[in-house]
Amino acid sequence: MQFKHAWLALDLKLRALASRLVRISPHTWIIMVYCQHINKPLFMSAPRRGVLHPVILLIVGIFLVGGAFAAMNYINNNQTELETLVEESEQEYEASIGGEYPDLYLEAGLPEYPNGTIVKKREGRDLSDGVQVTWETDDSMAAAKGFFDTELGNIGFASQPNALPLNDYAYLGVYNNGSKRFSLQITLIENTTSYKVHVVYSE
Repeated sequence: MQFKHAWLALDLKLRALASRLVRISPHTWIIMVYCQHINKPLFMSAPRRGVLHPVILLIVGIFLVGGAFAAMNYINNNQTELETLVEESEQEYEASIGGEYPDLYLEAGLPEYPNGTIVKKREGRDLSDGVQVTWETDDSMAAAKGFFDTELGNIGFASQPNALPLNDYAYLGVYNNGSKRFSLQITLIENTTSYKVHVVYSE
């Protein structure tokens, strides 16, 4: 009978221990084993000032090593994607620098300003995303506006009421052709007699 009671008591202790282990994380289990090995309590009620407990060092080490492995794993698993993002960013930057007209601008048959130098450009995936071109020119504001008034009128665009009337410093005009929208902005470049001509087109 005493043997049976002892066995039941041992069984209850084992069940309680198993129940506790299920709720213990791997990191906590490692720390508990380490504390048992060095015969130190898991938590110290009053650590000595200026002395870092080995358990704290172990916890910090686990998190540092785990974070380093996680970062390396992310880079290895996403290396191709990261390289693609870098390449796309470089291409976008190069495409934004002046030079030739954007392909979408040419495909839409929009006016090519003859007396300006392209200094910036940008285009989306298609014309619904829009396309932008910026020139610098020594033409007067009236001459630049007159060019676009004429050329846009020739391809069916009509000028809308101006949001910003023509003056010596800036002009903003909007031209529509059905769902097609062309906006023209002309501004005086500071401390010069030249102008910046910026257009945005979308369908």
